[in-house]
Amino acid sequence: IFTLEFSADEFGILQTDYAFLSVYVCLFVLVLVNARKLKDVGLLHTSYYFYILSVILTLVALIFDVVHYGKYARDGKGLPGLKGFGEAILFFAFLSFMFLLLCLAKGWTVTRGRLREKSMGRILLLVMICLVLYLVMFIWYTSSDLADHVLYIYSSPPGYGLVAIYLLTAVWFCYATFFSVKNFEDRRVFFQVFFIMYLPWFLGNPITILTMSQAVQDYQRRKLVNGIQLGLMAYGHLLFSVLTWPSAYSTLFPYHIKTNQIAAMVDPADRVELGAYNVTQEWMRDTDNDVRHSEAVMQRRVTQRKFVQPNLA
Repeated sequence: IFTLEFSADEFGILQTDYAFLSVYVCLFVLVLVNARKLKDVGLLHTSYYFYILSVILTLVALIFDVVHYGKYARDGKGLPGLKGFGEAILFFAFLSFMFLLLCLAKGWTVTRGRLREKSMGRILLLVMICLVLYLVMFIWYTSSDLADHVLYIYSSPPGYGLVAIYLLTAVWFCYATFFSVKNFEDRRVFFQVFFIMYLPWFLGNPITILTMSQAVQDYQRRKLVNGIQLGLMAYGHLLFSVLTWPSAYSTLFPYHIKTNQIAAMVDPADRVELGAYNVTQEWMRDTDNDVRHSEAVMQRRVTQRKFVQPNLA
């Protein structure tokens, strides 16, 4: 079944998909268990939902791929529409995880409740450019005769433009992490380890694309690209599960403030450091005023009790 109807460039793809499907089924269970633990202690932040989304999309894409190639092994046709839909879902899984990592590099839910509009706009712009270039590349590939030959989908002007954007996102990741390390000394260890772990993930895709386009023969390219791309996704997802696993002994755990204690920042000049999150001066003033008001009320009640004359009648 693993060799019937397959061409030379497709040998091994079905086995690889089965292996990663098994990995992601186990990872999905682990993610749900971890989410329950985080929810029980009030640390299930919005960023973790993006991680769950990326894992689910990858799992669905693998299921579609296995169904297509399983049918392809029997009749030589498969389900091309389902396979194309699975590839699109896998790309959305990649984009959602890339968005999450770029936001975490800026400190989202680690050192701040939400990002500034300027920073969020830049990250969304990178993600949207990646999406548009991928759509243009896919249309370019399917509307030309490239799809009828054993040629790489990235061997086109939109494909090389996508490589440039991937490299730009890696540069942005380095820039954001550098300033997070500089500005938040109490979380320096986390950001340093986070940078070391995920820089290879950002560089993996452009390096793979350039290497496969120039140094790998056509009949070997498809199966190698399939394995490397799934390996990179699994690498990033598994590391994130390790980082976010709640443990009293972990110094790398990113979440230290509960979801109901997050204070959003408005202006850097109007904040003070409090643990892993910033709390605004206005919030502190309001809290102090509430405490003083409560103390004053209690003092008046005590004073009134002192001057109440006993009833001697």
